[in-house]
Amino acid sequence: MGTDKALILFRGKKLIEYSIALMKEICHHILISANNQVYNSFGFPVIPDNFQGIGPLAGIEACLRYSQTRINLVVSCDTPFININLFRDILNNIENNQAVVPVLKGGKVEPLTGYYSKEILPMLIQQIEKRDYKMQNLLKQVNTKYIALADYHLLNNLNTPEDLINLEQPDTLKNCPNILLIAGTGRNAGKTMLACEIIRHLSKTADVIGVKISSHFHPVESGQKIVANPAYYHIIEETLHTSKDSSRMLQAGAKKVFYIQAKQDNLEEAFNTISAELSCCPVICESGGLHRYIKPGLFLFVRGEEIPENKKAMSDYDPVIVSFNNSIANVDVGDIYFYNNRICYTSQTKSSWPCSRK
Repeated sequence: MGTDKALILFRGKKLIEYSIALMKEICHHILISANNQVYNSFGFPVIPDNFQGIGPLAGIEACLRYSQTRINLVVSCDTPFININLFRDILNNIENNQAVVPVLKGGKVEPLTGYYSKEILPMLIQQIEKRDYKMQNLLKQVNTKYIALADYHLLNNLNTPEDLINLEQPDTLKNCPNILLIAGTGRNAGKTMLACEIIRHLSKTADVIGVKISSHFHPVESGQKIVANPAYYHIIEETLHTSKDSSRMLQAGAKKVFYIQAKQDNLEEAFNTISAELSCCPVICESGGLHRYIKPGLFLFVRGEEIPENKKAMSDYDPVIVSFNNSIANVDVGDIYFYNNRICYTSQTKSSWPCSRK
């Protein structure tokens, strides 16, 4: 890359932040294997190599030596697509094994994503002292279980500037023509107000489902219907009449409203949990991150006076730009309709995007 890879921005986050967010879901302690103290800024112990210049084997040795637990998970900083399910599979296969690593179709082993027991430390040190620095040879001498990985895209890594460009957007977006997606420049931009107006309009002729997605976690109120409640995301079906955005959608006429609380790394999995209920009706979804995984029938971006730097990349997804003048939107909700299981928009004129990235 020509620079410290872990600190490179990818889809608005530093690469190492993907690994940290993932490990936070399942680990009590996080160690950063690095020889650069710049990583102290992330708030976790930075563990330098005890053996210099021998590759990843040194990082695992140093962290196992520092670790106080038998069970240790390893993830590299350049694989932002790994999800929590892969590590659940790894943990479920520990049993009496000293290492558990995924293997791709064709037999390619991925030793920098997996489980390593602290008990292998003496063997690891002995291997280093013999000047054998191959991870594969370590796996051969300890009790290793290899688990087949069906989705090899999970381990796509970023090694060159070209990789960053090619993988900045997902290879394929799930086609969801019945979904109208609303994002915006920030809070109080008018997203929910617009969503409610569209729900009122469409609910005159169809059963509408509303979806509100937030990256912030709040306690579930008493009386709410919990749809899914794992540690890393929450889904409720809104039942209360309050001033919350999801409740406003319900009061606007939606037949059902789902409120999803999920970080970006878990958003796709959380959304897929309820996707079956969203397949045959118009869906009005307010989310700042779902555009990375689906291709909606219509994508509306509600903009304020300025577009924050981390929102400019949304121009790549070709949204219709919505602005408000005295609470009146430049998009007429009457031009939006549902036909043949598809959200349609009669206007062919799109507002200009002032910060388009060409």
